[in-house]
Amino acid sequence: MAFDPTPDGRSWRPSPSDRDIGVIHGAANVKWFGARGDGGTDDTAAFQRAFDAVADHGGAVHIPPGRYRIRCAPNEGCVYIRGNDIHVFGHGPQSVIFIDDPGTGTPKVASMTGFWIIGNASRLCFENFEFLGRNDPYEGTRSFGNMEKAIRHGGEPPDEFMPGNSATDWTFRRVGFRNMYHHVMYSPGAPNGGRWRVEGCYVEKCLNGINFNVPDVVYQSCRLYATDGIETSDQRFAILDCTFIDSNGISAGGNGNPPSAGPQIIGNRFYNVSGQSQADSESDAITVAGCTGAIIKNNYIDTLPTAHHGIVVKDTTVFGVVAGPSVIEGNVILTGAAGNHGIWLPGGPKSIVTNNHIVAGAAALLVAVADCLVQGNWLDGVSSDLLLQNADRTRVADNRMAGGLSKLSLQGTTTGITVSTFGTGVPTAALPNGSTFMRTDGGAGSTLYVREGGAWVAK
Repeated sequence: MAFDPTPDGRSWRPSPSDRDIGVIHGAANVKWFGARGDGGTDDTAAFQRAFDAVADHGGAVHIPPGRYRIRCAPNEGCVYIRGNDIHVFGHGPQSVIFIDDPGTGTPKVASMTGFWIIGNASRLCFENFEFLGRNDPYEGTRSFGNMEKAIRHGGEPPDEFMPGNSATDWTFRRVGFRNMYHHVMYSPGAPNGGRWRVEGCYVEKCLNGINFNVPDVVYQSCRLYATDGIETSDQRFAILDCTFIDSNGISAGGNGNPPSAGPQIIGNRFYNVSGQSQADSESDAITVAGCTGAIIKNNYIDTLPTAHHGIVVKDTTVFGVVAGPSVIEGNVILTGAAGNHGIWLPGGPKSIVTNNHIVAGAAALLVAVADCLVQGNWLDGVSSDLLLQNADRTRVADNRMAGGLSKLSLQGTTTGITVSTFGTGVPTAALPNGSTFMRTDGGAGSTLYVREGGAWVAK
């Protein structure tokens, strides 16, 4: 193999012909193509040459330890990626890509994209490196730079939308994003593609979080701090074992094509959901709009801002899609702020809400759709433990009302419900005949009451 001196004369690199061979059989090191990684040199052209070298045949692009400064015009990409079977990898936080912008910590007008992926690219993997939106990431709480999106997918700028796009089999693994101005990873849609995975990524102090609109995406073991969470219009997605700290949570559907069926939100943790987005109304911990068959299970939610909620299942007003049945099971929701509902179902008839533990500043559980099963929950709300609004034919069974049975409330024209529950005191709601409760306090402990002729009768 022949070698040429590097531009600074300090080391050697493979000659151009051997670099071409190395791209096919090994990895294209960005430093072979002139990148310095010293934090001052503009490495944009070197990165572009490295990605161009693997565009036709695929291959790997290696980002060695260093701080790589890239630049581009507003509303364009700094580096364009074309082709299939490309693996981009670095050395974790030692491999940093940034747009140098001293700024003042406020959002900027210019919007630059770090890596812009063109067209129907398939089998891409991005692994073990970090993006910075600016070169001083720890200035203030959330200091944004000119890098609007770190990784963006679409057509040639400015035509980012590609009807019929079929980008498939992408993986983002342990990629970090700090101080971005807008979505850190973004795709306007790949309706014929999908099978994307986002694993172990972290997002810190960014204006917006992750936003995709493709089928079959799995987000797993990601960490989001002081940012805008995961906003997804994916079809058939799963969000598993992710942690949200001082951030917005999960907003699914409603802003694009709503998820069609079977989304899974399981085992996630939310600490101090804090309204970091441009629209503070998005700061419920989990909002699912227009879905059918959602599974929302074993999530932990601790602390919400005033008048926001733990889990919301609703119709979507953007496309007029009615939410279908969901399963909401085994969640722990601890939020005492005024106006908070723990779980609120303004949509999703025939849903199952079971075995949740909820402490909330308003209603612990508010069901406003028909034909639901509410069973085995531990409920403690300020205004109501359980509030049924027009929840016709809903079955309420074996729930524990921490505030006593007087905290079971009805609103609207709720008819045909079946109630079998237990707690202290006597229900004050006008429950239908045939309802039962087991009174657990005082001398009436373990006494069964049945609603007969509009009155409660001890049995």
